[in-house]
Amino acid sequence: TLTDIADAIREKTKTTTELAPRSMPAAILGITTGDGESFYITGDATALFSRTYSDSVPIEWFERYLGHFCSDKIKTKDLTNLAGMFYGNTYLTEIPFSLNITNDLTQSRSLRACFLGMTNLIKLPKINGKVNGMEAFCEDCQRLADVSALADVDVDLDVNFTRNSAFWGCYSIRHIPSSFIKKAG
Repeated sequence: TLTDIADAIREKTKTTTELAPRSMPAAILGITTGDGESFYITGDATALFSRTYSDSVPIEWFERYLGHFCSDKIKTKDLTNLAGMFYGNTYLTEIPFSLNITNDLTQSRSLRACFLGMTNLIKLPKINGKVNGMEAFCEDCQRLADVSALADVDVDLDVNFTRNSAFWGCYSIRHIPSSFIKKAG
């Protein structure tokens, strides 16, 4: 909630000042760590930044400022199940951090509908790790043109790997890396 974000800002800045949502980005930018401290997103990322399913995240605030503020401090590690992670997010044109998927092959590592409906997305983020599903991966990403990040994606064909309609409605893509096509079948 916005209260949780404000509490986190106050904790980092060691203040008790009331914070309005519009002042939060500037307050975050004012946080200095000196030790390169980052904010890590880990674990199950299902619908984490989705406009449809996420009631607990102040998603409009997050979407508007993510690309402009603090993106250099956001990191991911050991992500599991990225299904719908950014579903329907229409503000972002790029995801300003890499998606680092867990190496634990017993976990779901699906990118199913991860970027579905991101109508303004123009470039995929770097995706590290082995994925086991990409159904509707980028469906309806109408402006998506740069999918070069797929060159390094590893796919797990040992499970029921799905890729149905992965790029349906992606009218701007002109080239998909051949290394990805070979891996994904």
